[in-house]
Amino acid sequence: MRYPSAWSCRWPAWPWAWCTTADPDGVGKARLRRAFPSADLVVYGHSHIPWDAPGLDGQRLLNPGSPTQRRSQPHPTIAVVDLADGRIRHREIVVV
Repeated sequence: MRYPSAWSCRWPAWPWAWCTTADPDGVGKARLRRAFPSADLVVYGHSHIPWDAPGLDGQRLLNPGSPTQRRSQPHPTIAVVDLADGRIRHREIVVV
């Protein structure tokens, strides 16, 4: 199945996905679980609003924000994610 503005892959042997839009406070959690059922981590953008929160059924939702266009946010941000052995070892949103 093809999703507009989205792609997913296994890198290396670790399911993750990238999409450009999400509404994690509303119906977005269920939509992202349906769109990326095997992804443990969904990284999305477009809003430029940093977000690190649990999704449904153990999925993690992460928006790194933006290092250049902070829009309504107080600081520009990026996300740092450490992956090892098929797991998220550490994640944080960093003010730059």
